[in-house]
Amino acid sequence: MGNWWPDLRERRLVGELMDDPALPAAELDRALRGLERLNRVSASWRVFTPVLREMCEQSQGPIHVLDVASGGGDNVAALMQWASKQRLPIAFHACDMNPAMVARSLAAMRRIDSKTPESASFVCDIVRGGLANVYDIVINSLFLHHLSRDEGAAALAAMHKAASRALVVSDLARSRWNWAQVLIASRVLTGSRVVRIDAMRSIEAAWTKDELKALAVQAGIASGSERVVHPARMVLSVFKAEAARDRRGVA
Repeated sequence: MGNWWPDLRERRLVGELMDDPALPAAELDRALRGLERLNRVSASWRVFTPVLREMCEQSQGPIHVLDVASGGGDNVAALMQWASKQRLPIAFHACDMNPAMVARSLAAMRRIDSKTPESASFVCDIVRGGLANVYDIVINSLFLHHLSRDEGAAALAAMHKAASRALVVSDLARSRWNWAQVLIASRVLTGSRVVRIDAMRSIEAAWTKDELKALAVQAGIASGSERVVHPARMVLSVFKAEAARDRRGVA
């Protein structure tokens, strides 16, 4: 396919620099700020808002939402700010396998709501340990492309089990057009060497929509729907039986 375009017919999973525990703290901090800028410009958190609003409208009281693999917490913090402005009764929670990211998420959440309890952000290895509690909605962003097929299926199965009403997963979609978008955005919006390298590794490790569907089936999820969204993303949405009936009633 030439020297410019990589061969994207098969996904290529390579370890990302930010996952290296030996990465200097200053470089990690700069990379996380770069990622926050990319997420802020793309407003990627907005893919979750329709489901959150709909579930709030159907509920008598507050709903509980868990952001799995929350990273630095910018995603859950943006959703908290949105929910506050919309006056929606949502209790947000976040988890990550990295204790340093858990602390960052909690700090980000407390910048939006200073009363956020410490227990709202906690350590969890979703692939190997699953989740102890059940939440109304489980969401996840930019995580599946870090995983092998079996790990991805295990993560989806664990998240699906922990979601009583809905599971919404957003990740990169592998394609030549999306590769070009990621290349440009990562160079225009951040000067972080780590982000620029990891961004391209991420798109090469991303799944296609058909691969995501197969991954969901492997996880035991037969009722999910997959759709491509802008920019360079796709979304898997799964509604449990009770929530699906509620949605038909609202419609």
